[in-house]
Amino acid sequence: MNCEKCGKVWKCSSCVGIRSSTYDDLVSEAGKASWRAKHWFCEPCYEVVLHPDRDDKVMEILNKLTDQMISLKEKLDRKVDNIRVDDIEKMVKGLETKVSEGYSGVVKSLEQSKSDVTAVLEKSKFDVTAVQGCVEGVLRVQSREEKEEEEEKNKRKKE
Repeated sequence: MNCEKCGKVWKCSSCVGIRSSTYDDLVSEAGKASWRAKHWFCEPCYEVVLHPDRDDKVMEILNKLTDQMISLKEKLDRKVDNIRVDDIEKMVKGLETKVSEGYSGVVKSLEQSKSDVTAVLEKSKFDVTAVQGCVEGVLRVQSREEKEEEEEKNKRKKE
């Protein structure tokens, strides 16, 4: 038999106090299922198994594993935070670019509108009839749109 904990100590079945016929029954096909529930430990390992709190090596290894897990978790958290910060910075830069481009477009549009309005005002100062023509044109367009709208309403009523 072999110690299940350390794997270093071997004992024959008679040294452990098991009769040869009992050992043969345990290792037979029929006994293998029950053998899984049987355990054998050498004397030093038996004490450790009965009192695991006394096994300083196990505790030392568990403490090291715990420290490593904490370290890995912290590194992973920092990495995730850095990725999030980088993503947010990219989004902000993209928005800044869009706002800047949009602002430039608005400024250009306003400057163009200002020059168009200035030109129209200059013209209108000297040409009152041009203003009248513009007003009449707007009224005609508005009247035509109202007529078209009225005709559309009538068509819908007929349908």
